[in-house]
Amino acid sequence: MNRLLIVICILLFTLHHSFANESLNCITSHTSALGFKVDLPDWDKSEMMRGISHEFICAYSKTVYIKIYKVKDSQTDMLHELTWNIWEKDPNAHFIIKTSTQDGGIIVTTYRSQGTSIHRIRLIHNNDTVFIIECSAPEKAFYKYEVYFNRVFQSFSVL
Repeated sequence: MNRLLIVICILLFTLHHSFANESLNCITSHTSALGFKVDLPDWDKSEMMRGISHEFICAYSKTVYIKIYKVKDSQTDMLHELTWNIWEKDPNAHFIIKTSTQDGGIIVTTYRSQGTSIHRIRLIHNNDTVFIIECSAPEKAFYKYEVYFNRVFQSFSVL
């Protein structure tokens, strides 16, 4: 009986790890007509025009998503503008990181938008265009998807 129990435990452990590793292999390279290339998870994807920006969405659910915006660079402080937009949504937003970089900026924040979520936002200036990458998930589930979000930030390139 003990041997059977040990064999079942080993089998379950092996199956669990094979499925966990398989889910990480569901990342593919995506080249967008918006002028970028990025490694993305195998989630639903769509592209649309919204106001003055083009928007690309890769979504697992309504609250777990990766969005990439392409907007014309209006020579405004985009990092400052995004910060104010976040504060308009939630005056109690908590900024973990908000810093400028050579090619844009980075914001990591928690704020309420359909519950409390963590959002990682990266700005990339390229000539007269700004790409804004936003990865978001509910606060309690964010780190479950962090491996996908990290891959997006590491692999993003402008064509």
